[in-house]
Parts: sequence; C-alpha cells; structure tokens
Amino acid sequence: MRTPAQKAHLRMAFVTSAELRPMAQQLATFRSPEAYAGVQRYAESHTGEASAAAYLALGHAYFLDKRSDDAVHALALADQKTQELNDYAEYMEALAYEQGNHFDSALALLSGYTAKFPENVFYSQLPITLARVQVQANQPQAALATLAGAPSLGGHSDFLYLKARALQLTGDARGAAELFRDRKSTRLNSSHITI
Repeated sequence: MRTPAQKAHLRMAFVTSAELRPMAQQLATFRSPEAYAGVQRYAESHTGEASAAAYLALGHAYFLDKRSDDAVHALALADQKTQELNDYAEYMEALAYEQGNHFDSALALLSGYTAKFPENVFYSQLPITLARVQVQANQPQAALATLAGAPSLGGHSDFLYLKARALQLTGDARGAAELFRDRKSTRLNSSHITI
C-alpha cells in the first residue's frame, strides 16, 4: 500500500502532467503520427513522474497498435523514470513482451511481481496473466501451480480455459475435455439473462 507521502507525490505528478492528459487521450483514441510525436516530445522535455506518465501513454498506444518492441522500449523508459508508477510500467511491459512472443522476458517480470509490488492494482488479474504466459511458454506444470494458488478464480471462464490448455499440454486429454465443456457451460450460463 502506498504511504501518505507516496500518495501525495503521485497526486503531484498527475497535477504536474495535467497538460499531458488530453494529449494522452488523443493518442489512445487516434494513435496518429502527430499524436505519437506530441507525447514523445512531452516525454523527452520533462523529467520524473511527468516523463514517466508520457512514456506509459506511449507504451499503451504502441501496445494497442501491436507494436510490441516499441511498447517494451517506452514502458522500460517509464519504469526507469518513475518511483511511483513502477507497478503499472512493469505489468504493461510484461504484456508487451507477451504480445511480442518474448515469453521468458514476460515471465521474468511477472514471476516476482507480487513480491515486488504486494499492493498493486493488477493483483486479481495476475494469476490469469501469469498462467496464460506460462501456457504460451510451454510450461503447463507451472501454469497449473499458478492456477492452484488462485482458487477464488476457479469458476471464471479464463481460469477454466487455461487449466484445460495446461492439462492438454501435459497429455491429460480427458481432464482437458471436461474443463473445456465446463468452460462452455460457464460462458453460456453467464450470458443467460432471466426476465
């Protein structure tokens, strides 16, 4: 959890970067060359948290454009320049590595994430994200262990899918088929609306 001093510092960073907000929103919406250039200029002409916030905006936009190498670069710069937004920068950087199929790099960031950032906003998403990358990295046993550590997510469709994929990769076709059926049933039931 952030201390009162850290919260005040973070608020100040966002107040300082108030002029960045409309630029970052335009970049996220349109992702035009001009919007990229404007946020890049802002990032380069500022320091500290204001610069980090701009690099986060750039990294997010590159991620949306599926430019994973550019996203990783921008998010690494954000991580270097911030003392308050590291949890955002590193999580997004891991997603960009995943998008670029650099699973070992993504796992390096995600594996120690909770220990490094015990009070982070991605806490509830982390087991699914980590298991997804582990499955893609052909580490099914690690994915099963990650999912076993998050029993509260057990009924979620993504949880069931990842567990089924991990079981499939271990050769347990029967267990995987049962979970795929459970996932389909879960998705159908969650989309059913009673009037």
